[in-house]
Amino acid sequence: TDTGYEYYVGWSDNRDWMTGSGIYAQKILADGSLQWGPAGLVIADGSGDDQLNDVVEDYFIWHGGSWPNQDIFVKRVDSDGSTAAGWPEDGLLVCGATGFQENARGLMVPEGLLVVWEDKRSGTADLYGQIITPEGQIVWAEDGIPLNAGVNDQIAARFLYDEYLYMVWEDFRSGIDEDIYMQKFDANGNELWMAGGNEIIVADSAQTAPCLTKNSENYLVCWQASQSDAGTDLYGQLLNEQGEKLWAGSGYLICSAIKNQNKPQAVPVSNNMSVVIWQDTRSSGKTDIYNIYAQKLRMDLLSADDPVIPGNPFTLFQNYPNPFNPETTIAFNLPTGFSEDLTLDIFNLKGQKIRSYPVGNETGQTVENGQQLYSIIWNGCDHNGLPAANGIYFYQLTSRYYQSPARKMIMLK
Repeated sequence: TDTGYEYYVGWSDNRDWMTGSGIYAQKILADGSLQWGPAGLVIADGSGDDQLNDVVEDYFIWHGGSWPNQDIFVKRVDSDGSTAAGWPEDGLLVCGATGFQENARGLMVPEGLLVVWEDKRSGTADLYGQIITPEGQIVWAEDGIPLNAGVNDQIAARFLYDEYLYMVWEDFRSGIDEDIYMQKFDANGNELWMAGGNEIIVADSAQTAPCLTKNSENYLVCWQASQSDAGTDLYGQLLNEQGEKLWAGSGYLICSAIKNQNKPQAVPVSNNMSVVIWQDTRSSGKTDIYNIYAQKLRMDLLSADDPVIPGNPFTLFQNYPNPFNPETTIAFNLPTGFSEDLTLDIFNLKGQKIRSYPVGNETGQTVENGQQLYSIIWNGCDHNGLPAANGIYFYQLTSRYYQSPARKMIMLK
């Protein structure tokens, strides 16, 4: 096209409701013009319900069928929407094993299209995969091979290809709480790290919804953690290509705002920076209100034994008193000689900055390990000098390269 860009959009569609939902698609140019008619084209319309799972380039991936069986299908189309040569009109059956197969996702690899799905042929959810060539031929065994078929459920796989296949997933092998594991595979689907995967986080609470991205030579895994009854928080862990964790402890706390931070996604933006974006209900009342938040992470390389929290050379303490009226003290530690411009920022429940204090003129009290203790008194007023309303506020230290986790405080009058 003149613009050089075109997009394939797919969806599940029950316009023929008597026969169940089918898969439809549309080709859209960068100027927004529709290429396959106003209603789109039929990709597949099986006898049961077809639910689209993923679109990768010109490949459409879905699960279809009806109880007690549900299978995985893939179809490749030409630029005019017709079925690509060598592909079945109703889609290639990727997995027709007994039981439910669902939630398939795809990724282009040198051999063709890799598809990974959740498979219940054993009675519990396992992770299976298959590679399909551009001509529509399967590469691995019929009905796919198990990438992880451990005890109990393995679901929510996210993966990327970087000479090898790297995959992270949610694992219920403990039978008590979900944990996060990761594995590296060769071109034949063989495990290259510890059998069953390397532990990313195993804790006495649910760790779910992992995501995976590569930044420079390392791999960032993020997830949501049910650490308390107050909601879920976001954590991250950095790994090298050998599967060794580079950040200490249980990972790096990305966001611990009130209520829930869910379903993180991450993308690299430079050699040592990634952006994490997520759903956030911090502004909810009795009913959950979802907003979208994001954070930029600096991918510092630290050993697993390094006690310093990556990305945070300073420590921010809980304010006191808390709750407070009308003022409160906020204390923090800085390394001796820390020379970056630094601010203490205060935000309302909507994430709007209402007050900012530059740090640098305060006299710090020397404490252990080359740290200095600082404190700032917030008088409960915004940057216009007007008293802030009752409610919940957050505060955070921010410099050019570093940012502390936010802390919560409550003003009561």
